[in-house]
Amino acid sequence: SPSRQKNATERHSMPLSIRRHQKKILPFCADSVEFCPHPETFSWASTSSGDDVSDVFVCGNYQLDEDTKRKHGALWVYACERTDGTANEDSPPSSKESEKDVKERQTKVEDKNDSGGDGSGSPPKCAAATPKASYRMVELGMLQTSAIFDLKWCPKKQKGGHMLLGEAAEDGFVSIYGTRSSSSSSSSGGETKESSGETSTTTETAKNKDNKPPPCISVLSRTEVVKNKKPCLSLDWSPIEPNMMVVSQGDRGVSVWSVGEKGAAMTRKHLIEKAHDIDEVWIAAFDRANPSLVYSGSDDCTLKSWDLRESLHKPVVVNSGHEAGVTVISPHPHREHVLATGSYDEKIRIFDKRNLYRPLSQYETGGGVWRLRWNSNKGQDEQLLAACMRAGFQVVSLDKDLKLHLQAKYDDHTTPGVTTLAYGCDWGRCEPSLIGSCSFYDKQLHLWSIHNEK
Repeated sequence: SPSRQKNATERHSMPLSIRRHQKKILPFCADSVEFCPHPETFSWASTSSGDDVSDVFVCGNYQLDEDTKRKHGALWVYACERTDGTANEDSPPSSKESEKDVKERQTKVEDKNDSGGDGSGSPPKCAAATPKASYRMVELGMLQTSAIFDLKWCPKKQKGGHMLLGEAAEDGFVSIYGTRSSSSSSSSGGETKESSGETSTTTETAKNKDNKPPPCISVLSRTEVVKNKKPCLSLDWSPIEPNMMVVSQGDRGVSVWSVGEKGAAMTRKHLIEKAHDIDEVWIAAFDRANPSLVYSGSDDCTLKSWDLRESLHKPVVVNSGHEAGVTVISPHPHREHVLATGSYDEKIRIFDKRNLYRPLSQYETGGGVWRLRWNSNKGQDEQLLAACMRAGFQVVSLDKDLKLHLQAKYDDHTTPGVTTLAYGCDWGRCEPSLIGSCSFYDKQLHLWSIHNEK
């Protein structure tokens, strides 16, 4: 009825209130935030209140050293801890903090985590998020890395109870990390292997000579995916085929890989050498229903789909309707035929995957769209979180007609005199209204939440 349609539209257009919980200033530029789909993996984590830990996320950094012109990064691991009051703001680090300072900091963090939590071994409680709830970020660990373009968790736990995390880096390598097992005091891996993707050779052992408990996360393998000093720009794990990964490359290519159960070996299964006409293939993603279907987007302004069962010399579909580079492709987690794209042209487009030639709707963000994240929690899966570069972070809602409506805009990533680019964002898994976000140049990491204004 018309009244029911009006109520549905009003629900999707209803503004949401925002509560900021905490802000951190990191030593390096930040561009990726990813919440762990199984935060119970970190049930041993050391925090002040132990049983109030809910979500766990990682933050990736990408930094250019102006003196040496060398690019490097860092991988941070944080737990979200529920607190009684408003979390205090962290003091910003020195702008001259060096790699040596970060390395010393890393050692201190790993020593701190050797205490192993409260010793109970019980999993964390997932307290329900409310408008009055406050959260703070508890640093669990940090690793020095190559400059990071993208991070993604494998959606499924491994047989040992640990999780795998993939990292796409500026140096052309994909690194696989393993979490410390919640059911064992031993690490999920044991050796770090470096390979070209064809064969693997052990280059470094990660055994702890002092018999200390392992760090919360450790690198298991590094595989050179792109040669000639070209970067890996994004990665995605298949939600259907165990441990299958697609990588978008900085040499016009897209490749599909199989990752070993323990993360210690990657084997290339498919390579599309000239997937696009320009080097920067910004994004690649698996379909959520068909394990043989892969999407790619590039600076050549095209969205393409590929069937891994067919010849990869020609895409299934080519959409040339974007007005600038395609930066993100996000299939809906539950609606089989819905797919969203983001672009430097400052638009989010909604497609029916059965007809990728023309979008069903589009939404103007006011800034280039770098990342899109559907809320994977059922009941809130119409919400789409967008990192809109100079236009901040936005939460939009998809109505039954597949049109997007703005519900909240988060503009707190600001520093006087510094350009801010909203780059990384993700939804909490335990707390469906919790959001982590990070920004480039101003090096900020925020934890905030959205709530109905009622």
